[in-house]
Order: sequence, then C-alpha cells, then structure tokens
Amino acid sequence: MLDEIAPFVEGGVAMLAGTADSHHVPDAVRGWGATVIDGRSMRLLLPALSPVLWANLESNGRIAVCFTDVATYRSVQVKAAVTSLPPATDLDNLQWRRYTEQFLLAVESGSMVPRSMAMRLLPSAVRPAVVEVKALFDQTPGPAAGRSIGVDAR
Repeated sequence: MLDEIAPFVEGGVAMLAGTADSHHVPDAVRGWGATVIDGRSMRLLLPALSPVLWANLESNGRIAVCFTDVATYRSVQVKAAVTSLPPATDLDNLQWRRYTEQFLLAVESGSMVPRSMAMRLLPSAVRPAVVEVKALFDQTPGPAAGRSIGVDAR
C-alpha cells in the first residue's frame, strides 16, 4: 500500500509529524518532504533545529506523520518506527527544495496565504529520519476517517 500512496506523500502536501517523550508529552513539527524507499520504508525530511523532536526520536524511535492535500483535505497518516537518523545529503536538500516549491504552489493556488507568509514556515535546514512504516490510516475528514488502509504492525 505504501507504494500506492507514494505519489501523494511525495508531493507538495502538508506534513505534520508527531512524537512523544518517555512521559508521553507530545511534540509536533512540520515535515518538509518524504520519499518512499520501498513498500515498508520512507525517508522523512524534518526540521534539523528541533531539539525536542530529535530527542524523542532518539529515545523511543516512534513517529506519526499526517500528510494532507491543502486543496482537498485528503489525508493519510503513517505510524512508523525509526530505523536510522543519518546526516542530510545533497539529494535530501534537492528533495527539500522540490517539496517546498510544490507545497508553496499548492498553498498559493488555494489562495490560503501569500507565498511570503508561507515562506516564514520554512526551517533553516532539514535532517532525514528513515522509518519503517507500521500502519497506514485514511484521515480524510468524513465517515472513513481513522480507517486502516494497510501495513499491519509487526
């Protein structure tokens, strides 16, 4: 199923990544790009200067990411476990720029906010987290929200 939603999650959709610390205190940050590696794994681009996020990922390795089309509100949630936290590569930075441009165009075309305002959301740098997807859910508002759409937890 992950391969089937790859074009969606790799596009200019809004990304919100949630983690929690060992006391279950939540934290959420915007994501800045995703690449489906195979049917079970993804490479997520997250704000490099987000100490709570990285501490949470290093301590328990769990993350949930919601991908939402800003025009239609189609949403998919991924629940995953971190398999590695590598340094950013030149390819990651290219992906970040491509994703950012697609996201800004989507926001701008929907007349939600001017590009100059949306640009304020951009982090100064991104860092990847490679994850193994454990579960996928349809989170599009409506009667099917919360429905499992694939990948059983192991």
